[in-house]
Amino acid sequence: MFDTDIWYLGRKVYQFSEVWPVYKRLGGRFVVQRKYLSTWLELNFTHRPFSCILAKSFNSLPKSVHGAVLCQSAFDMGIEKDRRLCRIFTYHGTTDKLLGTENGSLSVDSYDYYMIDGEKFLWQLRKATGNSPDLDRRIVKIGKLHADRIINPHASRETLLKKLHIPNDGRKIILYAPTWKWGGGTFRRCFRLFCEQIPEDYIVIMRPHFNDRSVTRDFKKWQNLKEHVMFHDSHGIDITDLILVADCLIGDNSAVNYDFLFTGRPMIFVKHANDACIGSPPEFNVKRCGPVFDPEKDSIAEMIASVIHDNPYRKVMDEVRGACFFFNDGRAVDRTCAFIESLNGNFGSWPEGPVTPEPSGS
Repeated sequence: MFDTDIWYLGRKVYQFSEVWPVYKRLGGRFVVQRKYLSTWLELNFTHRPFSCILAKSFNSLPKSVHGAVLCQSAFDMGIEKDRRLCRIFTYHGTTDKLLGTENGSLSVDSYDYYMIDGEKFLWQLRKATGNSPDLDRRIVKIGKLHADRIINPHASRETLLKKLHIPNDGRKIILYAPTWKWGGGTFRRCFRLFCEQIPEDYIVIMRPHFNDRSVTRDFKKWQNLKEHVMFHDSHGIDITDLILVADCLIGDNSAVNYDFLFTGRPMIFVKHANDACIGSPPEFNVKRCGPVFDPEKDSIAEMIASVIHDNPYRKVMDEVRGACFFFNDGRAVDRTCAFIESLNGNFGSWPEGPVTPEPSGS
């Protein structure tokens, strides 16, 4: 009998995309700080009775919150130690951005467990926690949650194209999925350039970051928007369907770069500079997996043509993916659910890590 209440904490709607399949399997309730987030989540999570509460601060949760608390954002959780809580860090994607506070620090005691996808994230956590000797016993190795649906697609390409209202006419699909300005996002700089330079031989899908949605409204009205350029609404909880149909990704510093590694398809990276980014060791550096586009001097059409039919970076992508992630078997959700179920209400007597849960479920 599973006897653990599950709560999902996050600051933005897109942050819940990683744990969406966990919620689908185990259920649970949400904790947010803004009413509009509850509304957006209810629109996306429709297959179960929806339950959400508001909290003024994640550092002082309502007394009704007890059980397993899965946190999708990196911040110090100053919760009373005597409460029946298991604080689990899950985050919302593999990132090249600083974790924790503005200076990139995180108290290791903020969470009882750190549920992570691979060695890259472990390297970042060591950096954020100041190489705390208390980190390793809190590690739970699960693999990449987003990758499960990429490795094990839930629908055919034809079905997904129809669902996304993308023409199925044989043209290659280019997905432009930048992050927002805090992470060095390039949407404001490159939107018009890509509309002008990428020919109608391709279908271009613009998928801006959720935090750029106000700018997106202005660009949608741009009079020179071409018919082969489409916008995809960033209000949606998950980008996986777009990743599955895309033949090539144009990215900058978004976590989508690491999701796309699991496709083996070509990637192009827009040159950017931002102090919020960290420099990864070469073995974890996703920017090795494709050419870098400089808007000041390069032709994006020529760069796409150079990789779209025969990806010359496929071997490097395999190497970086293998270095970054613990597993490539599409069972991260199984491991996550198995670990949460293993808690079974036994708070205060958790196993010490590193833990690699045995996958269960289907």
